[in-house]
Amino acid sequence: MPPAKKPTRRTEAQWEALSPAQRQRYVSAGRTGTLNGRKNLTEAQVKRYYLSGKSLTAARRGRQSKEVAQQRARKSGAKKPTRAAIEAAQAGELTTAQDELLRDFRQSALFPSWLPKDRDLMGDDVAAILADLNVDPARWESVQFVLNPDGTVTMKVQRRGANQYGKPRLLEVTLPDFDAAVETRDWLRRRQGKGPQVEWNDDKVGSDFFRSKAA
Repeated sequence: MPPAKKPTRRTEAQWEALSPAQRQRYVSAGRTGTLNGRKNLTEAQVKRYYLSGKSLTAARRGRQSKEVAQQRARKSGAKKPTRAAIEAAQAGELTTAQDELLRDFRQSALFPSWLPKDRDLMGDDVAAILADLNVDPARWESVQFVLNPDGTVTMKVQRRGANQYGKPRLLEVTLPDFDAAVETRDWLRRRQGKGPQVEWNDDKVGSDFFRSKAA
């Protein structure tokens, strides 16, 4: 996984250019805790948050932000899987403790809403691996699966759109086996257009045996 992109800082001029109503919305969000999870922020603290470049979605829309929801989930004891647990899931070598961690994560508020919570639809290991991508499939342009000689499957995701460098970097994760890839394919098909739709090709080792139509 590539490192998360740092927020682009805003300028003092941008803060000064805000309308009084917009600035008041941010100040109010800082006071109620919907801006970044901390209540009773001063206007100076709200301004620093604004200039830092972090998300203002909650303040604009008057709802709890993902950042706030995750902070509250962590305070309740919820934890994301460790890097070691994700790597073990990809290799199909989860310990009992790691398996319990993935199960608890799936039932927590930190688990992405775009993934199924039903274990009959997707195993905890596959759900954790896909959650680690941290990109809703509605923002995927294409996906490709390649069966490796050791039985694992490489999943390649191209995100939609472009940035100043062209296409976003291709994301790659490893699924532990062919069945995990089929679970992922079937999940994408159930989304009914809210993500790339997958077609079946062949299943020869070293080839892409199914890919999305846009690949």
